[in-house]
Amino acid sequence: MLRKLLSEGGDLPDHFGRDEVVVVLRDYYENLTDKVEIKTHKAATGS
Repeated sequence: MLRKLLSEGGDLPDHFGRDEVVVVLRDYYENLTDKVEIKTHKAATGS
């Protein structure tokens, strides 16, 4: 679920992790040149 949020530019939960880690992950996902669809299953969405 976090990969999907990051790849779509969504907001992460406040409790996700350290700010410097979030910065690195956001930079990585924002600069991917080959985007792929991230499919989630029922358990990952909490449904």
